[in-house]
Amino acid sequence: MLGTRNGLPFKPTHSWGGVHNFYNHWKYRAKLASNTNDISMGDPVNADFNNDGDIDHTGIITEFTNGHFFLTQHTTDRKDAPLSTWYSNGYKVYAWKMSTAKRTPND
Repeated sequence: MLGTRNGLPFKPTHSWGGVHNFYNHWKYRAKLASNTNDISMGDPVNADFNNDGDIDHTGIITEFTNGHFFLTQHTTDRKDAPLSTWYSNGYKVYAWKMSTAKRTPND
């Protein structure tokens, strides 16, 4: 699958290309946080940048300071970047509550 970056075609890395599979795995094994009050350290967060139903990125919650969550992510390496940026950019955000994770969908 080819995407575009800066108007030019590019082929995503395996991990970037697999982010939607990560989302599909967890949607049957963990609950989504209903709001940011339900998020905890270590929870993964997916983003749909284009609001087209395809998940584009994953970050991990790595910091909570003064009522704000921060995440660490790869691609453009960022440590403790504000999660609020994803919301202010209009991304569809899915935060997975790992405290609810099951080993299999039937657990």
